[in-house]
Amino acid sequence: MQNTNGIALKRSSVHNSGMYGVYLHTANIYGLVDRCWVHNTASFGVFIENYPGVSPDIGDVNTRNAVIDTKVNDAGEIFGGGSCIHIRNATNNVVDHVELFNSPRAALEIYGADPAAVGAGSVHGDGNSVQYANGHNVVQDSDDMGAFYVALTANKRNYFVQIIGDHAAANSSIPNGSVAPSCIFTDIGSQNQTFANVNCTNIQNGQRDNNSGGASTETNVSWLGGFDVTKMASDIGVRSDFPAFPN
Repeated sequence: MQNTNGIALKRSSVHNSGMYGVYLHTANIYGLVDRCWVHNTASFGVFIENYPGVSPDIGDVNTRNAVIDTKVNDAGEIFGGGSCIHIRNATNNVVDHVELFNSPRAALEIYGADPAAVGAGSVHGDGNSVQYANGHNVVQDSDDMGAFYVALTANKRNYFVQIIGDHAAANSSIPNGSVAPSCIFTDIGSQNQTFANVNCTNIQNGQRDNNSGGASTETNVSWLGGFDVTKMASDIGVRSDFPAFPN
C-alpha cells in the first residue's frame, strides 16, 4: 500500500512472498490489517515504513494504521532482517492482539531513523502502541537484538502493554557475538519508552537490555522485583475467534 487512506485487509492469508508479506510504504493513514495470517515471507512479515521521505511524501505521513488480531510467523526466510512486524519511522500505529513467532530477528521492532542521515526534524517512530502481543521463538539467527526492540526514535515514547516474550535465543549455529538475544531491548536513542505488564521467560541473555543512554517507564515487569503475574491478561495473542485458515 502507498498513498492510501482507510484501506483494510481482513481475514486473509498472505504467504510465500518474495519480499514482505504486507507493506505499508511511505504515505498511509488508517490502514488496517485485521484477523490475518501472514507467514513464510522472505523478509518482514508486516512492514510499516516511512523512510526515507521522498517528495511529496515528506513528514509524518505513515500514521494511525493498525494491525489487529493477526498472526505473523516464519518471517525472514531469505533475508536476514526478517522481523515479524517492523515499524520504521512511522507514528501512532496500533498493534493489538498479535502472535508473532519463528523469526530470525525480532518479534516486533520500532525503529526511527538516524538524524545524521535524514535530519533531526525527520525522525519520527513515536506514539506507537503495542498491546496484548505474544512474541515467542524469535531472534533465532541474531545477536544484539531483542524479542521486542526499539532504536533511534530520538528518545520519543512508544507504549508496550500486556506483552509476553518467550524463547528468545539464537540457534546454536550462530557465532557468539557481542550481545546474546534479550527479551526487551532499547537501543541507541530510544529512552523514554513505556513498558507495563510484561512477562519474559526462557531468554538466552538477560530479560532486559538497555543501550538507550537513559531510562524508560517500567511498571510490573518480570525483570524487576515485585512482578505480579496475576496482572497479566489471559487473552494475550490472537483472540479466540481468530479464523481457522487452511494450512
